[in-house]
Amino acid sequence: MPVVSSKVSGKTAIFSRVYKELCNNLNIKLAKDCPLHDKAFSNQTEGVVLGFRFNSVSLSWSFPERKADKLVEKIFTILTENKCNLKTIQELIGSLGDFSSMFPFAKAFAVQRPSALRTDLNFWSNLVDQSREGFPISPRPYLPPINSLHFTSDAAGVDLSLSEPAQLAESFGAASILAVFNNTEITQVSRIRWPDSFIFSASDSTGTRFAAKSSTLETIGVLLPFLSNPSLMAGRHVVLHVDNMAVVYGWEKKYVKNDIEASILIQALHILSHFLRCRVFVRHAPRMSIKMAILADHLSRSFSTSKEEENLAEVLTCPPKSRVLSDWLNHPRADWKLPLDLLEELKLK
Repeated sequence: MPVVSSKVSGKTAIFSRVYKELCNNLNIKLAKDCPLHDKAFSNQTEGVVLGFRFNSVSLSWSFPERKADKLVEKIFTILTENKCNLKTIQELIGSLGDFSSMFPFAKAFAVQRPSALRTDLNFWSNLVDQSREGFPISPRPYLPPINSLHFTSDAAGVDLSLSEPAQLAESFGAASILAVFNNTEITQVSRIRWPDSFIFSASDSTGTRFAAKSSTLETIGVLLPFLSNPSLMAGRHVVLHVDNMAVVYGWEKKYVKNDIEASILIQALHILSHFLRCRVFVRHAPRMSIKMAILADHLSRSFSTSKEEENLAEVLTCPPKSRVLSDWLNHPRADWKLPLDLLEELKLK
């Protein structure tokens, strides 16, 4: 039975003594304390619990040597052999799922992407190998603190069959609004416009036009703050408000179902936020439900933007500075290198 208390309080030692005496009086057999502090141990600052070694002094966890060796060997076998059976793959997925329970960020690399399988397996192998030395224990889930940065974004899709010719001559894109003081005072506006080729001709591998892929477009919108003002995001709690539930669930699951491009952008969001050491919360904001959502919606389409809103956006503008994203918008594709390319670009800022 895991029990944790302050070392100076002595409560763990008292509990262990009373618990053992009680079990002895009830003729309940207990496992002997393991000299390696594996599963059964008492009054220690380090030991293995549920398959992971925890250290209460450094507040870190590590993967036991034996389990790490076995998992790395399993990955190496798949990388070096030309084929593997279903059982081996299932065992590997189960082992990686167990490992990622202590390292949620790693789930962003668990998406099935055959074209990058070798890269992903090398990532997992290196991660498991490094875990021998220990990683910080992830904090328990908590609500965003009062001093969080709040961004509300919206992205405009284009339905060519329903749009008026005059509207198609206008510009479409995505906008992100930073507001403070209980999400009421606007302090920064980030905008990006879709290239004409992105609207009228670009399609994914299934033949779906990118301008009609709402999850992909909305994910670009939530990425804008990280590309516009990364120094502001560093070390902060960030709340991203978006009106697309697929993006909200995608952030939690680390992928968007049936949308490879959105999954790639979700992975980019995880990688950039971890590099900047900011804690991100993605929240659903129904379309045009608050002042910031209305403004973001208007600014994502030039024909819906009033003169006053355009003037405000010009004064507070903080455009995304990303050649990588710009190139991708001109030639959109399912490119799993995009997250790392965005990261390398961010490192140079």
